[in-house]
Amino acid sequence: MSSIISIGWPLSEAAGKVLIVAEVTLQQQAYELIKDRIVNCRYLPGAFLNTLELQDNLGISRTPIREAIGRLEQENLVRVIPKKGIIVCDLSINMINTIYETRMLIEPHIVVNYGARVDRSELIRMRELFDVNPFESGLAKDDFFAYDGELHSLIRSTCPNIFLNQALDQIHSQDKRVRVLSGTLGYRLDDSCREHVAIIDAILEGALPKAGELMLAHLKASRETAFLLPVKPE
Repeated sequence: MSSIISIGWPLSEAAGKVLIVAEVTLQQQAYELIKDRIVNCRYLPGAFLNTLELQDNLGISRTPIREAIGRLEQENLVRVIPKKGIIVCDLSINMINTIYETRMLIEPHIVVNYGARVDRSELIRMRELFDVNPFESGLAKDDFFAYDGELHSLIRSTCPNIFLNQALDQIHSQDKRVRVLSGTLGYRLDDSCREHVAIIDAILEGALPKAGELMLAHLKASRETAFLLPVKPE
């Protein structure tokens, strides 16, 4: 406080600025906490969220939470229904198809055109993580999701095209919800590990067109699993 006052602000103005900064920080904190719970499906699609319960659970007051909900509504993660409350947005077959259509158009392209730029030591490290039988090794689903996201992010990070990256950014949160829910079905962990190893091996060998084909096949198979989710048809 003393450092703020020393640059010439009156005490009341300085206090007001401190309160504004604190309020913005709480808004961001509330936004990140609620979004994380939605994206990781702790708050499931279609679930109702109660403002008072959010205040108690997060230890944050009503106003920052209300502002956070407004941001999440703009991102199509929640809907505010007058006189009813806040509902976590549902997923739909159309949403799943749109997500995977975007990924299938972009990610194989990145592998083919920029795969040579991926750090080899990181690829080797990631290969060791996936080169296991997930059932015999006891690989936790949360760890698998983390490895999966890390590998795709590693490959994507080589792409210099800001517009392709922006397109992937726009679907990131919804894509993660789909992947987390797909994992709860208990399908494809073993197959997915083998597919990741094959993609990594092709990149390490410099066989980038093959790696692109393997990435496309991997995404198509993942989409088929996601279609098994109990979601709305539209």
